[in-house]
Amino acid sequence: MNDESTVPVPFREDLSYLQPQDLGRLMAAIVGLGGEIFLLKAEVQRLRGALQACGAMSQADLEAAGGSDAFKAWLQAEQKAFAQVLLDPIASPQPDPVLGGRP
Repeated sequence: MNDESTVPVPFREDLSYLQPQDLGRLMAAIVGLGGEIFLLKAEVQRLRGALQACGAMSQADLEAAGGSDAFKAWLQAEQKAFAQVLLDPIASPQPDPVLGGRP
């Protein structure tokens, strides 16, 4: 198991909380996240290319920005928020309008 996971320990230790109706929500989340990852990777590549093409930043500048204290603080906060948003629907299922308001 990855020791750097943002998934809270209780969720990693026991998956018995998952119910059959959760699988559809999980698959929808996985597909949605996969699409978002693809789009974000494309956007990052486009922006990196533009910055380098106009001489605004070198590859070394981009690498240095990733090691800055400001970026590290942003990344830590973003990981925490992402984990919460990703796992909250599993921990506390929201009413599903298709199921008549039942989670």
